[in-house]
Amino acid sequence: MLREQGHDVADFCAGTPQPDPMAAAKAIFGFDGTPSRLAAAIAEFRPDCVHVLNMHSTASPALGRTARRMGVRTLWSLHDYRPLCPAGECRTHDGEVCEECIHGSRRVMLKRCVDGRTFPSFMALLASLYWDRGRLEQCADVFLTHSAFMRSKLLEAGFPASRVEVLPAACPDYAGEVTDSREDFFCFAGDLTPESGIETLALAALETGVELAVCGDGPLMERLRQIAERGLRVSFYRAEEAPEVFARAKGAVVPSETYLCGADALALALCSGTPVVASAIGELTEAVNPLNGVCFNPGNREELEAILRDFDKRHAFKHLRIAEEARRIYSHTSFLRKLSDYYSDSENYL
Repeated sequence: MLREQGHDVADFCAGTPQPDPMAAAKAIFGFDGTPSRLAAAIAEFRPDCVHVLNMHSTASPALGRTARRMGVRTLWSLHDYRPLCPAGECRTHDGEVCEECIHGSRRVMLKRCVDGRTFPSFMALLASLYWDRGRLEQCADVFLTHSAFMRSKLLEAGFPASRVEVLPAACPDYAGEVTDSREDFFCFAGDLTPESGIETLALAALETGVELAVCGDGPLMERLRQIAERGLRVSFYRAEEAPEVFARAKGAVVPSETYLCGADALALALCSGTPVVASAIGELTEAVNPLNGVCFNPGNREELEAILRDFDKRHAFKHLRIAEEARRIYSHTSFLRKLSDYYSDSENYL
């Protein structure tokens, strides 16, 4: 998007996840030579701004610190909760939402928060102790979150409000017509994982007899096929077909059971003018209102069944209005305008 606007952009790839524990440790603590490579790239390209994404997953926060020490304005887009939670998801390995580490607890090894395994949990604990809030604040001038909810969690953990801003994710600028004429099915898009809530949705759809369209793949695909053999009316689509499927559906279901699932699908559905049935969890709650959808308690199958069963009787959504409001929030134009402000506004955010 930046290149389309005429900006000069250089990509810097920090690397891929390391299977070797010692190599992974060197990467996260910044001892693998990547910060030096970044320093050389900055010296050659001489950017006005460095924008870091997916730090902590394949790269060290030392990259942001390197850029700032070279006098370059640095932004860090947070795509998970790693600055607050050693595992990054604010959930235990058995699926429960957990905020203990936000408030100072460090029972990461005791709970085996990373994949239910002791050693990875130990490494995550060491990384979180080293990259504490004080050091992390040295790594970015501005922390960008996708939601007010994530921002509120950073503030709870002590990050200064002046350094944390909200930048909603960008969705494609749709040119297609939005109509109130919809087909009689609900849709889901995303990875088919336990935390996505897809099994809860599939069982609710089976019980109520509604038709379901699933866009995506993942470890629970076989489980869905088993439920389909019991009478679930379901059609499967590739993930890239989601925009077209959403545009035809009478409703999109976002049944996430964790903070990190569903936000992209929700934005895509709303931009298509499609009302959403979403879990009342994390940032999903702040995006849903009586004009564009309805919420239910995460994992509560009975509540979801009631919504699906009475959806047509209780709700008369205006699809064009939903799309217009969502496109204003999630459009590329809005995204780039806000991003440009954060790139250049050195007075307010440094």
